[in-house]
Amino acid sequence: MTPSRIKKALSEENKVVAGNFLFLFLLKGVDFLIPLLTLPYLLRVIGADGYGQIMFVLALINYFLSFAYYGFSLTGTRFVAANKHSKHRLQYIYTVVNSTRAFLCLISSLLIVILVFTIPSFRAYATLYILFIPMIWGGALLADWMYQGIERMKFIALLNTGLRLIFLVAVFAFIHDKGDLWIYPLSLSLAYIVCAIISHYLLKRILGLKFRLCRLRHITRMLKEDFPIFVNQFVPTLYNNTSGFILGLLAPISTVGIYYAIRKIADIFVTLTDLFTRAIFPNIVRNHSRFRVYSRSMLVVGFVYCLAPILLARLVFLYLNMPLEGNVVILAILMLGVLGIVFYDVYGVNYLIAKGHDKAVMSNTLIASLICFVLAYPMIQYLGILGAAINLSFARVLMGGGVFLQYRRKKSLAR
Repeated sequence: MTPSRIKKALSEENKVVAGNFLFLFLLKGVDFLIPLLTLPYLLRVIGADGYGQIMFVLALINYFLSFAYYGFSLTGTRFVAANKHSKHRLQYIYTVVNSTRAFLCLISSLLIVILVFTIPSFRAYATLYILFIPMIWGGALLADWMYQGIERMKFIALLNTGLRLIFLVAVFAFIHDKGDLWIYPLSLSLAYIVCAIISHYLLKRILGLKFRLCRLRHITRMLKEDFPIFVNQFVPTLYNNTSGFILGLLAPISTVGIYYAIRKIADIFVTLTDLFTRAIFPNIVRNHSRFRVYSRSMLVVGFVYCLAPILLARLVFLYLNMPLEGNVVILAILMLGVLGIVFYDVYGVNYLIAKGHDKAVMSNTLIASLICFVLAYPMIQYLGILGAAINLSFARVLMGGGVFLQYRRKKSLAR
């Protein structure tokens, strides 16, 4: 291949990655940007108590949403990226993943109903829990992993953005006091469901794929094969949601609202990291030589945007209409955890998982998550909201540092 052709090929690959990032940003970025836009308004009209109720309920819902995803965002994407030119194999993975996720959604829905109507502390928020259940179905059955694998994110991204904007309008138009809390989960669930349905309709038009359900034996085999990645993706939920969940059990519900309001700032940068990771993941799977340039660029960007919110803390808390004193420490601790996520995504997802070292990443994630899951209760009991922030960031740093050490070890063995 001539130098001009190589340059052209690299240019085309860069355009694909840039396009994937843009459309993934529209697809997933708005899931955090829109809540960020609504956050000051919600804190004003429903207060920290009302916002705390929503976040406390979502902490439990997110366990089941992560369970229903079952890691297919990575394994499904990896399979599709490697077999994007075989319609037969695409139809197979499309059918099995959808069937498995639907099965897990059914189990999740039943378990939530049982928990809500048997545990008094959950029963108090029964309406919110029930209205959030459709969000699990919509989120799990969204076919974004297929679009990511075939690197055609445009359709689903634009659709998702449009529906989330409708949700944004609904928040400002219909939520005016604490009595309107139920509108938040209802409108969010409807947006998720409609987006999922249309995503499958577009796949039928674009690729001719049919939405089918497979037999139980195919589901059980898929669950077994993808279990390492499921553990890798689900176990972080133990520390990710448990801090806020336990905070809601031990502290006033308004404290939960304050914690999640500050954490929302840090999670924006977690989302940005995840978006770039997912955008380049199919490209890294096909071309491992690009990892070196990607890793250096991502680490530089990661360091910069981890410092930005701390340096601009006065503006951040002015926007949230919250006092700077005391809260800036929580923000700084949470941003340290974001740096751990940068290392985790760079060396864990786009190096170890891209090369098929799923179990190595799983063991690292399992150890870090379980350590912080055990530490969550005592830390929050004695340190309150500060303990919740420390526990979350400590887990993320452990995970990021662990995969970096594994990366260095494998590189030294390869020499």
